[in-house]
Amino acid sequence: MKKKTFSQAELIKYSFDLIEKEGWNSFSFNKLSKSLNAELNLVKNLLKSKKQLLIIFSEYIDEEVMKNVDINDLKDNSVRDNLFELLMLRFEKLQPFKTSLRILLNDLKSKPGDLKKIYKKIINSLDFYMEISNSKKNFIFDFIKFNSIFLIYSLTFKTWINDESKDMSITMAELDKWLSKAEHYSEKISLFH
Repeated sequence: MKKKTFSQAELIKYSFDLIEKEGWNSFSFNKLSKSLNAELNLVKNLLKSKKQLLIIFSEYIDEEVMKNVDINDLKDNSVRDNLFELLMLRFEKLQPFKTSLRILLNDLKSKPGDLKKIYKKIINSLDFYMEISNSKKNFIFDFIKFNSIFLIYSLTFKTWINDESKDMSITMAELDKWLSKAEHYSEKISLFH
């Protein structure tokens, strides 16, 4: 019987389905290839390693976000509105993976090295979001802004992971609250430079 072939995006989705069923610690590319009747080499060539899967997944989410963003539209909006749109789009694209992400994050609590890989990728994503949201001004305050955005994303993520509302209204309210506070403090800091 001929083995099937899959795209990287399909393998990411199937990987997270398997993580949801078996957990991160039990997940393996061997199990994935057997469940899909796909060549193990194909899976390994597209996903590389379990740690690499986490990076590829984050990149996939960013690509999905960018498919829904018109950079030219962002030029006419406020930084706050742009960040709200970009971060909510990211949560929207993460939504189908929420259950598997809960399991994955719980399993990774004992593996800080793997978690560090995820954090580094998220940091890169948020830095890019700052760039396209017109937030960066090349001042020393960009460092403060970035740390604030990382904190806002982290706090909102904790709300999102437990948000059972269909329209993510609880997540939206949390993100709006933190972005409003950040905007308020940013305006105060601006008075001093």
